[in-house]
Amino acid sequence: MKDELQALEEKIKSPVISEKAQSELKDQYRKKQAELIEFVTQAKEEEERENQVLSARILDGLIDIAREIAEKEKYTIILEKTGGAVLYFEEGLDLTEQAVKIYNERFQAEKNQ
Repeated sequence: MKDELQALEEKIKSPVISEKAQSELKDQYRKKQAELIEFVTQAKEEEERENQVLSARILDGLIDIAREIAEKEKYTIILEKTGGAVLYFEEGLDLTEQAVKIYNERFQAEKNQ
């Protein structure tokens, strides 16, 4: 596609073509340029989707391995060092519901004062 654009650009610059032919070539150039931009955009989006799928697959595998290690070695939590992600934790360690309940109670108490 780039080669086609370059060829059209060279034809447009030719001093021996008529204004009408030059105008038509410029229209073709703009259309080809828009097609190239669309193609590159779609290719980048597809690459991003594929990277997300592969990353998710790798992470799922790591989580399974972390779970196996934790069960075998009796770990209660395993963290991923570089990103700080929690790969495994014992269910009893999740304090989310308890924290939300306390927060809501305090927020409600402040609201009622």
